[in-house]
Amino acid sequence: MVYRQMDPWERDTRSQWNYLHEKARFFSVFDSFADTVVQQLEKSVSRTLALKGRAGSGKSTLFSHICQLMMQRGWTVLPFFGGNTERSTDAFGILMGLVWQMETLTGQEHMENQEPDGEYTFTGNLPFRSGKQKAGNHFSLRQWQERLEELCARIGETKKVMIAVDALDQLQESELRDLLGFLPSRRSSKVVCFVTCLENHPL
Repeated sequence: MVYRQMDPWERDTRSQWNYLHEKARFFSVFDSFADTVVQQLEKSVSRTLALKGRAGSGKSTLFSHICQLMMQRGWTVLPFFGGNTERSTDAFGILMGLVWQMETLTGQEHMENQEPDGEYTFTGNLPFRSGKQKAGNHFSLRQWQERLEELCARIGETKKVMIAVDALDQLQESELRDLLGFLPSRRSSKVVCFVTCLENHPL
């Protein structure tokens, strides 16, 4: 497949993984701490684990290494680096990306290609920094959140999944970001969330 012919979300996902592998190459310390985080994640049934630290302290490198360790333990990892791609500059973009990845994993039709049923209201106050409009934004925020929760319940029947978001502070400021509204509020016990942010982030 030629890179430019990929679905935009597929291209975004590949970019996130390329960045993860590049960052993980530089991991050389804190093995015992990384193992502790992995153990906490595996015990983190239906909860979200947050890692806070100062800027430049190695959170992204540690985050990438932990993602790889979870994969080695049989988890399906869905990684996002805040601000790393055009589609990961805000919380709404992360939400849409999560839905796309989970639909791909479960063989479901992509929501962004469908038309909404009945009345809907789009809360589109989270545009790209470039000013471009996101595909699929004819659905409301709540519809995207409900779709994510539905997929989390479905995927948890067959897989162990970790939703991982690095650098929350790099996302555009919004209530959706600060309240983690882009993560599933209801999910299977086999779906866990791992996020990183600056120590002063209001999480």
